[in-house]
Amino acid sequence: LDLLAGSPRLGPEADRLAARLALDLGRPLVAAEALAAADSADADAQFLLGRSLEALGDLRSAEGAYGRSVRADSGEAATAALAALVVRRNPREAIPLYRALVARDSLSPARLGALGRALADADSFHRAAPILEQAFYLYPRNEATAVALARVWDGTPMLPAHLDQALRALPRSPELWRRSGADRMRRGQMDFAVDAYRNALAYDDSTASRLRDLGVALFYAGERAEALGVLRESLARDSTDATTLRVAGFAAHAENETDEALDYLARAADEIGRLALADLAEQTARVYTEILRDDGALRQIALAEALEPERATIVLNRAMLLQQIGRLPLALAAFREFVARAGPMDEQYVPLAEERIEMLVDIERRRVEADLRRRLNE
Repeated sequence: LDLLAGSPRLGPEADRLAARLALDLGRPLVAAEALAAADSADADAQFLLGRSLEALGDLRSAEGAYGRSVRADSGEAATAALAALVVRRNPREAIPLYRALVARDSLSPARLGALGRALADADSFHRAAPILEQAFYLYPRNEATAVALARVWDGTPMLPAHLDQALRALPRSPELWRRSGADRMRRGQMDFAVDAYRNALAYDDSTASRLRDLGVALFYAGERAEALGVLRESLARDSTDATTLRVAGFAAHAENETDEALDYLARAADEIGRLALADLAEQTARVYTEILRDDGALRQIALAEALEPERATIVLNRAMLLQQIGRLPLALAAFREFVARAGPMDEQYVPLAEERIEMLVDIERRRVEADLRRRLNE
């Protein structure tokens, strides 16, 4: 290599030989320098130049070199290398390249899987599904293919059977276990979801998000004390995740850790959007109410109304809170406001509000009568 690199130009063949030797020795810069003046129509030289530039981290230039190689010869190695770079930048542009590779070997699970993943990444799920299914049938131990097919079938009746089959072939895949846990939760099978998320953690996926998944599943499975412990561990790794903060707040409240619950709920409020924040504000108001912090509860209800002023049920919650803390005139006004604003989705609550209005009006009438009698007696 030193002889070739230090000698006068010996021709294209010597440059390609020098580049191959340099790449084998882990010296991509020497390889790139040897091919810097290579003919753009020399497919082998451009392919080697692409490998050198890719090893140096210059992906844009590497893509250009692979493209020149493909245009000169359409070689399989260059086409595969070009597709692998293009798919990172634009999956749609990579699809014709992968189709060309599949056309040369239609029974290659690797090529079929790569094409299917590119189609899925380009949101062509209906075209990706049969290709990924064929790739998985030919070689079910390819985790990338199995995960891509699970993604394509997410939310469909085909997903549960696929996950069961994929996990038999790949029982140590944390991503498949994670997807299985999410599917089980959607179907209300919380105990199975907990087991799936435990497996995801066991097989080297103990990230904050995976701990969050397990904690949420435990909470909805009724294991709130354990859920709180897991969610605390998740927050120790990522203290800003809104879902973790929200469910940790609910779990802490269920375990009578009120100050901790309020802290989590307040922090979650900083991380989530307006509509979700309105829901959270109502939940926080209920926590304040239960610990008799009425002013705090009213502030949270006011926040919820400001965030989602069209939601009439927040007015009903304000009315109930005002009645509970003894501010009856304000409660009566709020109940009347709810009845006036109630829409089709709120009709089930209207009889309750009307009953409370009648009760409060009666209380006010009796109070006025008692006051008049007192004045007359005086």
